[in-house]
Amino acid sequence: MERIEKITRVLTMPPLVTGLTVLLLYEVQALNMMEFIMAEGCLLFFPALAYPFREIFHIGKDRRSGQRTTAMIFSCFSYSYGFIWSLTSNAGMVCKVLFTSYILSVIALLIANKLCHFKASGHACSTTAPMVLLSWQVSPYLVLPSLGLVLAVYYSSIKLKQHTLGQLIAGSAFSILAGLISILLFNN
Repeated sequence: MERIEKITRVLTMPPLVTGLTVLLLYEVQALNMMEFIMAEGCLLFFPALAYPFREIFHIGKDRRSGQRTTAMIFSCFSYSYGFIWSLTSNAGMVCKVLFTSYILSVIALLIANKLCHFKASGHACSTTAPMVLLSWQVSPYLVLPSLGLVLAVYYSSIKLKQHTLGQLIAGSAFSILAGLISILLFNN
């Protein structure tokens, strides 16, 4: 049974879930081609490079902590670049909301994880973000399948002892708050 939980964790890696969210936003024409390319590059491709980078350079005391650290560093740089690009280019409102919500989420995770030493879940954060963004931009009915994805991540994370329920809820809460703040900032 543990195999299903491990597969769930791999299939819901933050860059993959985010990449699918960006694709769905592009498909409903909430993002133009340039915004799609920038979002996939900054939120999927560059952050996904953290995993092979960690393996090549053996970052961290152990594999899991090295993955978390490397993923956080890669995400900080690429999310920051995308956020700055969205504000300084002619990017649309949805693109600005997308990048702002992700940069706010990573800032919240950094504060919780590095400054407060509370292991808030990046996995829960990244699977909750689509629930906010897609239900706002595509259809409120997307809350249900998104919630199913979030619950699968919660279950697998607890079963594999990666996170406690509190750490998972914190990750989701960061994502929800970041999404709502971003929507309020840019939804004129």
